[in-house]
Amino acid sequence: MLVVGCMACQSPFREIDPIDLEATVAKDSETYELIRRVLLLDGSADDLVDQANCAQIIWPVTVQVGATQYTLQDQASVTFLSNTLLMQGQNPASVDILFPIQVRLPDYSTETLASPAELEALQGTCVMDGSDEDIECVDFVYPLTVFVYHPTTEVADNQSVDSDEDLFELLDGLDSEALFSFEFPLTVEGEVPTVLANHEALGLWLAQNEQGCSEEDSLRWDFEAAPLVQALLAHPWPVSLWYDEVLRTEVLSSHPMVFTADGKVAWGDVVGTWETDTDPLELTLDFDSETELNELDLNWEVKRVSETELIMEHLSGGVSSSEFLVLATAPIANPLADILQGSAWGIARFIEDGTDNTEEVAAYVFQFGEDLSLSIDDQGDLIEATWVAVSDLRLILDIEESPYDDLRDQWQVVSYSATEVVLVSPENHELRLVNR
Repeated sequence: MLVVGCMACQSPFREIDPIDLEATVAKDSETYELIRRVLLLDGSADDLVDQANCAQIIWPVTVQVGATQYTLQDQASVTFLSNTLLMQGQNPASVDILFPIQVRLPDYSTETLASPAELEALQGTCVMDGSDEDIECVDFVYPLTVFVYHPTTEVADNQSVDSDEDLFELLDGLDSEALFSFEFPLTVEGEVPTVLANHEALGLWLAQNEQGCSEEDSLRWDFEAAPLVQALLAHPWPVSLWYDEVLRTEVLSSHPMVFTADGKVAWGDVVGTWETDTDPLELTLDFDSETELNELDLNWEVKRVSETELIMEHLSGGVSSSEFLVLATAPIANPLADILQGSAWGIARFIEDGTDNTEEVAAYVFQFGEDLSLSIDDQGDLIEATWVAVSDLRLILDIEESPYDDLRDQWQVVSYSATEVVLVSPENHELRLVNR
């Protein structure tokens, strides 16, 4: 029986069963090194201000843009400042910090920087290409219990910890001979929460997920996103179209989306967050809601942006499995849809996987209904389907019945006129509709 000091309990000692030394972790092991890297403080969230992913600013900090000073109280105020400047058409890259400032380092110690030169020296110690030491895409789920065994004294302690900082300080303070273990099962988070049964599973999981991290930290303000930011903040945005395998616009028709400079987006009483990225231009939504809005929590590539219309696409599966979200301040003209509804259409050319199959479909006659119904007349045989025109960018033909489903696709619009519509798809298909 071992004497155990319980650092988290009110009674100073208790008896536990003998520790299984083979189920512990040593400080010179690969598993410990991976754990240590997970626990290091990630300083990348405020890189747009301090340009240093190996330091985290201790707020508040005052910055100057031109002749105007702003006091940043937290990370959210950085987002607010960035979006405000972009909305005003100013380039936020000229943000200057007023010194002195305090920062926290990866080991959670603090340092005071008295001048731009001292910040520049710190920046020189950071690794900004994604190969920095900390593992950012893995997290422990707290609270968790740590058992520590000291071989020299044969005394074991156990302690409950509530944060990365607490766990880092506990493990970092152990002497080189100390062994430790976690209470299992242990929950960790990577792309999804995972429950691990023992230290071997933990070591393997950390090694696998460490390789999958993409951690290139951003040092740039997205001035290229200014037109998108300006449009988002200009006014509320009703949802004009939402297509996710089927047309789902009606689900979001009761409220507009309202974007604010603090990075919040509201749809009725549901509030989420938004942010932009460039190359390509993207809008990321995160409602984290139990409603159907959580299905919008995606990176949406912005295909078109204006004061009155935002057309966005998310590639959800294969090359022709996109979701579409269109925000518009008022009903928008859709000349492609108007043309299609104006008359009957036949097929003058159909290329499938590089093979000319026009003859097989030459007899089909299409009627595009205003209610998005699609009728195909095959020499008297009538087939019912649906269609959606995403502005003049995509024509979605949703045809389920064989063999007509060969034409089912999210066709990219190459050109259109009153007499001809030319479509292509990434699978090396081509469809040319002609007026009948």
